[in-house]
Amino acid sequence: MNILISGWYGFGNVGDEAILQAMIEHYRRTEMNSKIRALSYRPKNTREWQNIQAANQPPSGLKSWIACLALFRWVRTFYYFIWCDKFVMGGGGFLSDWDRKVPAIWLRQLKWAKILGKHTALIGVGIGPIFDSKNQDLIRRYIEDYVDEISVRDQESRRWLVDKCKVGGERVSVEIDPVALLDCSEWRSTDGEVKNVGVIYAQYFDRKKLFGSDNSSKDDLENCYVAQLEELKNLGCTVQLISWLDSLSARSGVPVVYPRDFKHAIHSMSLCKAIISFRLHGNILAHALGIPFLPIIYHHKGFGFLDMCGRSRSSAIVVGDGINIEKTEQLESHWVSKTREFIGEIK
Repeated sequence: MNILISGWYGFGNVGDEAILQAMIEHYRRTEMNSKIRALSYRPKNTREWQNIQAANQPPSGLKSWIACLALFRWVRTFYYFIWCDKFVMGGGGFLSDWDRKVPAIWLRQLKWAKILGKHTALIGVGIGPIFDSKNQDLIRRYIEDYVDEISVRDQESRRWLVDKCKVGGERVSVEIDPVALLDCSEWRSTDGEVKNVGVIYAQYFDRKKLFGSDNSSKDDLENCYVAQLEELKNLGCTVQLISWLDSLSARSGVPVVYPRDFKHAIHSMSLCKAIISFRLHGNILAHALGIPFLPIIYHHKGFGFLDMCGRSRSSAIVVGDGINIEKTEQLESHWVSKTREFIGEIK
């Protein structure tokens, strides 16, 4: 079988690249002798990192259409649609209201594949929140008309799809995020000393379209980050930031490692005796590596993953923004106590 996988690949985002790698592994296990290719925003990176053939994602805006036509990128992309027997989109959380234009951009690829007579699958996706009724209707119509199989990564995603978008529940299976089943042995460190507490943070409240120009939530979150790092040092932990927050490293005095790609990120995480992660796939990769992790949850997908792997929701630090999950006040004292509790458990 010839399988074409499409998603948010090529940019070097650790979670997205790990998703692609996990899907490649899955289909090599389940579809013997299959050939796998991908659609990527930076095909050269995908060819290097995943060692598979890749073509450009179809264009979505005027500039990308002009570049696609002028550079003849469309030829290989169109050929891949013709070449494949099965077209797979996933995983990730692109079906939501973060940008109301995004669901249609992705879903129409499934339409093209189905028109060409391909088997189509929407695999390992996160759904929601989707408050826009037009997007709810659009998602339902595309799935009913152009998708042969669909799996979501948590029960809340299924609820958005079935209850809000009115997709038939019998069509939707719930399966753990594919990255949780990723074989990380190839990139796990075998010679370094496992001693660090790895910390993966992200800027969050800097998105003005969602949260406006008030910086108080952003500042509160960063202050909680700093308080947590200070508490880790007070507890005698060797701390390593695995992220891109230079300002935070400067404020806290904690060294930072910059992963070159998802393989380097996994290698860096494998040198840690524990992981604290704001990023969903930081927690999922810790689970895949068998490393204790303290999740920082900002979206229902984080709670969904804890449910899928049998973890209590009360074990997490919650950053509620009032959009994805109920708004919560960020208190440094709470972060410190949860951190102390976590380190006490792993010791």
